[in-house]
Amino acid sequence: MKIPQRKTKIKRKDCHHYKFQWWQSFHIEVQTHDSRDKPMPLRVLAYAGELLLRYELPVYSVVLYLSVNAGQRDPGGYSYGDDTFGLQHRYQVIRLADLEAAHIRWHVAEDPDTEGNGIALCSLHHKLFGRGVFMLSDQLVLRVSGYVDTESIGYDEWLRRFDNQEIMHPPEQSYYPNEEYTQWHVREVFKGNYREL
Repeated sequence: MKIPQRKTKIKRKDCHHYKFQWWQSFHIEVQTHDSRDKPMPLRVLAYAGELLLRYELPVYSVVLYLSVNAGQRDPGGYSYGDDTFGLQHRYQVIRLADLEAAHIRWHVAEDPDTEGNGIALCSLHHKLFGRGVFMLSDQLVLRVSGYVDTESIGYDEWLRRFDNQEIMHPPEQSYYPNEEYTQWHVREVFKGNYREL
């Protein structure tokens, strides 16, 4: 199904739906606890469906859990049926309790403890970043190493879907990863060239 691309404005009353770029909409659900009324996958699907009908634009959904115990059983999607008769909708689940501060230029390399030398990653991606499996370009785009086995378990879910994606930017530009440190990481840590898309 080809979705028409047109410019639309989101009204003030729709302030919980943030515009990502003019050709797509971005839905952010912030939760302090697990969903009590309806399962989260159904809620996200309903919001995404409403946005798709209203604006006729692709919808990207993120659920952000603030509490330590919240979202542990959120599957990150809703699906039933198969490819012929069915419905699948995936969304990003972010649990703040699972995020770690990762140094771009390592602490042992006399890095400064500043915002420009850090990024927030889950523990898995923190380890992969530290082993050179992916890097940040000067444009703050994540690139996966060409040495990664694309047939390995978890490649699609944990690496491929993030490849060539721009990171979520901090609220202030002074917190952006510093180019000096990202270039150090590419020179000293990143393994090989990135994969051509």
